[in-house]
Amino acid sequence: MSDHIFKLIHSLDRKEKSHFTKYAGMSKSDSKLLQLYQAINKMEVYDEGKLRKKFRLSFDSLKSDLQGKLVEALADFHKADSDDSSVYHTLVLLPILLDKKLRHHFEQHLKKAKKQAEKSENWSALYELLNWEKKYLRAGIDNKGLAEKLEAIYQKQNHCITAQQQEAYWQNIYFQLNMILRHDHKLVQSDNKKRFETLGNVPQIKEDELLSLKSKFYYHRSQNVYLRHTNRQEDALQHAHNVILTLESKQNTSQIYVDALCSLSNAYEALERFDRHDEIMDKLKKLPQYQDTENIFVFEKACSTGLRYYLNTGQFKQANRLAEDMYDRWEQVKKEVPPFSQMWYCYNFIITYWILADYPKTLFWIAIILEYKFTTEGKNYLMGARLLELMIYYDYRPAKLDNRLDSIRRVLREHWELGDYEKTIFTFFHQLIREPENEHLAVFQNFYDALKPYAEERLTTSNELSYWSQSKIEGKTLRAIIEQADEKRS
Repeated sequence: MSDHIFKLIHSLDRKEKSHFTKYAGMSKSDSKLLQLYQAINKMEVYDEGKLRKKFRLSFDSLKSDLQGKLVEALADFHKADSDDSSVYHTLVLLPILLDKKLRHHFEQHLKKAKKQAEKSENWSALYELLNWEKKYLRAGIDNKGLAEKLEAIYQKQNHCITAQQQEAYWQNIYFQLNMILRHDHKLVQSDNKKRFETLGNVPQIKEDELLSLKSKFYYHRSQNVYLRHTNRQEDALQHAHNVILTLESKQNTSQIYVDALCSLSNAYEALERFDRHDEIMDKLKKLPQYQDTENIFVFEKACSTGLRYYLNTGQFKQANRLAEDMYDRWEQVKKEVPPFSQMWYCYNFIITYWILADYPKTLFWIAIILEYKFTTEGKNYLMGARLLELMIYYDYRPAKLDNRLDSIRRVLREHWELGDYEKTIFTFFHQLIREPENEHLAVFQNFYDALKPYAEERLTTSNELSYWSQSKIEGKTLRAIIEQADEKRS
């Protein structure tokens, strides 16, 4: 039993639903479709049996027609959202005008559409428009200069192809680099590190060799990602700046501009230059999408940028407030933000509440992150959450630590290739359980020393384990140890 139509209807926002009701209501023949739509819209859980009883033999055809009408209404509602909607409309119109020999109208619409396609760098649409211009010229009576005109069109079409190929190349490089980092964000595996280097280590390209805004965007973004993860932070920052300059030259407020602002923030943070955070956040909050409660994208990006900043600068209460704001919209986040990013939030909320010693909220977010599947992309966050859980149980639920250790070791063994690092951690917690409490200080000291090489490799949760062990050795709170470390760095 398929619930695709239920998911489609419940994905619509208030304005889209209102538009569909009006759109379908224009025809009396669609009254049954509206009845089916309203019945499904009222359901909290899809019940096809109930619908079949109500609509009987006509249900299957009504369901198919409703799905088509919903998609049609969605396209109609959003047709003005795209700068290129008029271009695609013209591509439908041109063959009709040419067939009717309405040359004046053809020329007017073609000229306007070409101008729009060039402005928006829609190379595929421009290529098709140029095809129709060739057909128009060849159908004309006047052949004077026709060969030169056709040659000029060919050169423009060739430029369209070259620009598209360049865009596709740099977009692919950017995507491939990010996919490697999703699976191995610290480039621990030698194959990933080698492929990352092969993809990212390319000769510098001059700005005028990049044929479009999209090419410039993906070239600078890919270089920013590559250089940031190969410890060339100043060069990465320059590429992050170039992305912003490119987009702001077009007065861009799109999603790629939002992404670019977040990337710039990350580049500054990698250099521990936190003084530019407020400026970047102001730009995000001034975007019209930020005030739109139905648009989660800018809000989510502002939250991720803010959370990184607050945790990196020791502003844990501000991170707490941001976590509360995100929790208020968590159901919306789960619908529209990729699972990998959701897990990132969960993990960092766990860190936030753990540092603040708010163990109930820490365990709440651990419970949420453990609902996610143990995928290749998110395994580091899941493993990190499991290791943090051991520290929390030692402090908050010591009587249950033994059972929790066995459970976590069993789960990680199923999903993870346990190396020396993981075995060192399990041995340490086993010692804490076995040894009397007056021996724990020595156990913590030995563990703290054993962690140093792993912390240098930046293995999952190694820094958190080091801070926690140090807090036990020095008899201070975890927060005090982290603030002490921040002071030393500054």
